[in-house]
Amino acid sequence: MNILDEIIAHKKKEVAVNLLRHSIKDLEQSPLFDRQTISLKKGVQDKSKYGIIAEIKRKSPSKGIINPNVSVEGISQGYVSAGASAISVLTDVNYFGGAMKI
Repeated sequence: MNILDEIIAHKKKEVAVNLLRHSIKDLEQSPLFDRQTISLKKGVQDKSKYGIIAEIKRKSPSKGIINPNVSVEGISQGYVSAGASAISVLTDVNYFGGAMKI
């Protein structure tokens, strides 16, 4: 089993457990459920930007710990200032050191 297969298998188990813990109604009542969405397509096609999708992660399966104390807010602001079209924030706990905190 390669690392991608391992991550997928683990994530399927994690999702199954979370489905038992949280109902659809719980999700609908979460603070950000009704917020306006942002179009990834429009962001990448925006001619005033570079078409780059920047990524934020604390660690990776291949490199290990990259930056355990990274400030998502700070890095995001830097990426936006630098012209990133979109930002990917890895929230997976086990493989990328993320969190689902709001």
